[in-house]
Amino acid sequence: MLDSSDFRKFDNQQIIDSLGGTEASILKTVFSLTILTIVSLLSITLPDVYLINPNLSLGVPSIGAVASNRFLFIGPTLLLVLHLYLHLHFRRWQLLVEVSTSRNIRRPPLIYPLQNHVLAPIVKLLIHLLVPICLVGFAWKAMAVPSFLSHALLFMALFTAMFHPMQVLPTSSKARLIGAGLMAAAFTILAVFEFPDFARRPLNLRYADLHRIDLRHIDFRNADLRQADLRETDLRQAALLGANLERANLAGANMEKALLVGANIGWVNFDGADLEAADIRLAFAKGAQFLNTDLKFADLEDACLARVRFSGSSLRGAVLRKTLIVEADMSNTNLRDTKFDEAILLRTNLQNTNIEESQLATACGDNDTMLPNRINLQQCNLEQAENICFDYP
Repeated sequence: MLDSSDFRKFDNQQIIDSLGGTEASILKTVFSLTILTIVSLLSITLPDVYLINPNLSLGVPSIGAVASNRFLFIGPTLLLVLHLYLHLHFRRWQLLVEVSTSRNIRRPPLIYPLQNHVLAPIVKLLIHLLVPICLVGFAWKAMAVPSFLSHALLFMALFTAMFHPMQVLPTSSKARLIGAGLMAAAFTILAVFEFPDFARRPLNLRYADLHRIDLRHIDFRNADLRQADLRETDLRQAALLGANLERANLAGANMEKALLVGANIGWVNFDGADLEAADIRLAFAKGAQFLNTDLKFADLEDACLARVRFSGSSLRGAVLRKTLIVEADMSNTNLRDTKFDEAILLRTNLQNTNIEESQLATACGDNDTMLPNRINLQQCNLEQAENICFDYP
């Protein structure tokens, strides 16, 4: 670490020149850090669609266009580097001033940020408040795409907030600050490992345009995807558990083996989508449309299918065990080997299908359930269950 003895070997002119050069570097660094902080604050306020859409970019001064999801890595790194660089120059300036004062060196007045009435508040605001706030903001954004990054950013924010006090506090206070910081870090690490969702927030992608994008590795758990455009999107094996997809457009999407457990897929357009072997248990699908959709071996156990249209789709080998099906149109659908164990079919159209009576042995319906010729179905009257399906949030 720098010490005043490092500069005592300098002659007076070298001290003056070094002070001028250091102050010029400080001014340049403050300017760069100010611009980067503004860009960072703006990027933090951008919609979450910028996190997962690689086609969206962010204009960064002196760098150019940067993919917005990459700036989540680049921004905090640059902030921390410039922040540390600024501190090092402050330390150098303090030592040079100490030497020049001891020698009573007189020099022309220079604009130094901490002595200027205009620049001083800006520098202090950057150091003490805005940079840590930006790092916390980046951490908050990263929590939507859980990874080591979000945890690392939290530590970076804590380190940055502690760094300046460490330079000015007495030794005893430094020790207490380090102890508090280590305790906070240990608590965060413990929370992350004990509670995996501790540093996680759901994505907010309402109205987002995500059509024809590869989203296989994105965690959409509990995400808000209402009215999102997901046409022809690659969502194979995507985790959409508990997601709200109400009125989203998923026409032609590839959702093979996707996880939609407990998802709200009400009024979603799945026309022509591939949902083979998808897990759609406990989903709410009021008004959803599955025209010409591939639902082979999909699991819809305990799902709520109210006013759903399946015409032209394949549900071969699908599981509809204990599924509540109300006013659904399943005509002209491939129902070969589809399992309807304990399913409830009220006012549902099953005409022009290849369903066999044995598949409905434990299922039940009402007088308005339309069946193929020579197929019988036991009667049931479960108005309470019907209301649950229609009144689902």
